[in-house]
Amino acid sequence: MAKKSNRPMEEQLRQEIKASGLPQNKICRAAKMDEGTLSCFMLGKQESMRLKTAQRLARVLGYELVLEPNKGGAIKAGAARSGGAKAGARKTRPAAGRKAKTAKSAKRKKARR
Repeated sequence: MAKKSNRPMEEQLRQEIKASGLPQNKICRAAKMDEGTLSCFMLGKQESMRLKTAQRLARVLGYELVLEPNKGGAIKAGAARSGGAKAGARKTRPAAGRKAKTAKSAKRKKARR
């Protein structure tokens, strides 16, 4: 069984890329990715990458990304939603505001003439 780590995936990938001893340009060619992207990722300028890219990198390095259940489990009933509108949230009416601005700007244009 593979050794588990509590470190973020990005940190693990960086460490494995360094440990491989392979030049970045060869890793990029094998993973079908841009050299600039890998360079920025390795320098920490880019904190994360697309899942597909991370999967290709892991395969090139001889690893596989695995999704495992969290100790906390699934979202429990009644838990707050992460993002999106809350239930019963009031909708705004931007169209009315836009019409008023448009009418004002039309009056200003007429006054200038």
